[in-house]
Amino acid sequence: MSSPRNRNVVIAIVVAVVVVIAAVIAIVVSSGDNNGSSSDNTSSSGVVLEETQPVEITGDSLNPFDTAENDTTIGLTPPTLEGSTFDSKSLSVIPGENGRAIMVVFLAHWCPHCNAEIPILIEWKNSGGVPSNLDVIGVSTAVFDDRDNYPPSKWITDMKFPWPVMADTENSDAAIAYGVAGFPSFVLIDEAGKVMYRADGQKSLAEITVIMETFFPST
Repeated sequence: MSSPRNRNVVIAIVVAVVVVIAAVIAIVVSSGDNNGSSSDNTSSSGVVLEETQPVEITGDSLNPFDTAENDTTIGLTPPTLEGSTFDSKSLSVIPGENGRAIMVVFLAHWCPHCNAEIPILIEWKNSGGVPSNLDVIGVSTAVFDDRDNYPPSKWITDMKFPWPVMADTENSDAAIAYGVAGFPSFVLIDEAGKVMYRADGQKSLAEITVIMETFFPST
């Protein structure tokens, strides 16, 4: 018959083995979770936020933007973008839908000009300068997790961007399809679904006002 002392030693060994096994399992499970998820960011309601999302692109891509004066895409129909917000809610850019004009704003979280532009866009909106027949949609693109202001889902929230934002793919396919060559980039699409203006770089409130008065003179 085993002595009490021997039994205690055996029990201690068993407990130690169980603890080690549990620790190994926890490490393996944690590693698997990290490898299988593209985002560990969550919203205030507990929804997992994905910093990039699939985007279905239908139609011909626009040529890369050079200058507004020599833009050969004016009058062309830009491709349809069917994607999602950071929290996986459907969001699309459909040229000519419902007879409304669209301004698509391509933004990169690390871009200093984008960071300076968003407050100007907010001021434009708050001043009542947005034409009544114009929808504004942001596209978060060129996402890099080793650059400033990552993750972009938090950046967009912190910046208080007031319009819906589509998350581009990890390869920036939506931006490429619209010929984006710099940030921020603006693409104005008229009520018939045709490109009427493209531009990139930071714009002042005065510049935005002139652009809107040029293309929406009656609003």
